[in-house]
This record gives sequence, structure tokens and C-alpha cells, in this order.
Amino acid sequence: MSALWREAAGTIRQFLFRALPIFAVICIVASLLARLGVLDVVSQALAPVMRVFDFPAQAALPVVLASIRKDGIFLLAADDGLAFSLTAAQALTAVYLAGVLLPCLVTALTIARETHWKSMFKLLARQAAFAALFALALAWGGRCLL
Repeated sequence: MSALWREAAGTIRQFLFRALPIFAVICIVASLLARLGVLDVVSQALAPVMRVFDFPAQAALPVVLASIRKDGIFLLAADDGLAFSLTAAQALTAVYLAGVLLPCLVTALTIARETHWKSMFKLLARQAAFAALFALALAWGGRCLL
């Protein structure tokens, strides 16, 4: 029982001192960016990219935020979460892209700490590129099939 508690305590400690501070910073930064109108500007700037993936322009912010915070995927899946509707192919592509475009931020920081920042950025770029390519195939192939 004591070994189990030590393992659980280590996991809880790691959550409190690694994941929770990152989560808090993300929330604070997102709130500030929303308050300053930066998120609206970013959403408008990403509209052409959204068209490439066959998304409406309004999907830019939910997709980007959900790719950063994995629990934000509900923004794409819930009817109450969106002010616009998605087709089945668009919803599938959005959830896929949000889930695999970027790894968890804590995971990325752990990779950077254990290797080098340069190798972490190369890994992130490779993952994002392959995720985008497959998402394009899902978006346009799904449009024909779904």
C-alpha cells in the first residue's frame, strides 16, 4: 500500500508542479489575447488556411485552440460549442487535426528538456506536416465519401 501511495504521490506532484502551471499560463495568456482582440485577428488571418482544409473561417480558432489544449476538442464536437455547423467530413477532419497537429505541450517541453530544443522543434514540425497532409486527405476525400 505504501508503494502504491508513493507512486500516486509522485504522479500528483508531477501534475501539480509541471502540468498545472502550464495550464494556468495557457489560460491566462488566452484570456489576455481574447481581451485584446488578438484572437479575432488571428482567426481572420487563418481563414485562408481553413479554406484549404474545407472548413468555414469560424473554425480557425476552435481548431487552433483545440490542437494546443487537447481537452478543447469538445469545442468542435458539441452542437452547443459552435456557432456554425460542420459536415461529417469537416468534423472528422477538425477533430483529427486538433488531436494530432501538435503534441501535448507538457510532452513537448519534456522532449525538449531531455533532448534539445532544436530536436523538439524538428519533431513538432514533422508531426505538424504529416498531420496536415493526412488532414487534407481526410477533408477532401471525406467530402467525396461522407
